[in-house]
Amino acid sequence: MCFSFPRGLCGNGDLNNRIIAAFTHNSPHHNKLSLNSKKTKYILLRARNRREDLSRYSIQIGNIELDRIGNNCNKQATKFLGMRTDENLTWKHHIAVLKRKVYIALFYIKQVKHVLPPDSLRTLSFALIHPHISYGITVWANAEQNITRPLTLVQKRAIRVINNTSYYSHTYWSNI
Repeated sequence: MCFSFPRGLCGNGDLNNRIIAAFTHNSPHHNKLSLNSKKTKYILLRARNRREDLSRYSIQIGNIELDRIGNNCNKQATKFLGMRTDENLTWKHHIAVLKRKVYIALFYIKQVKHVLPPDSLRTLSFALIHPHISYGITVWANAEQNITRPLTLVQKRAIRVINNTSYYSHTYWSNI
């Protein structure tokens, strides 16, 4: 569920009242959903340059206060539709997870690179690496270059492994 408020419109009580109204029988949008207050968390999305104190916002269901996901909280990012999201939408957590997945796939490709021909290695890379990188790329690809650079370096490393070239050789995207 998503709530959007113009700047300065939402007080803490207003947010709680809207959420409660969305999940009570008195709501015109009643859809027989219920929230598990122990598992439910919330995230307040904002621009990085806004240095507003977000600790004054809290959401309660019944008498239980929900955990917030953010920079100064226990969890800094959450998984939503398979993508790690933080409160500033920097995508650094998502790219770190992608980088780890590509390294694992690269390990398996290295294990079989002496047995399989380059065409099969290319097919294997498209099976193991490409789906992870291409999922949600329209959302996270616009992240800052210093955040996406580690993933680009891992992709170049995969190209070198598949082409069996040295560490210092130049990689062209058409090589794969």
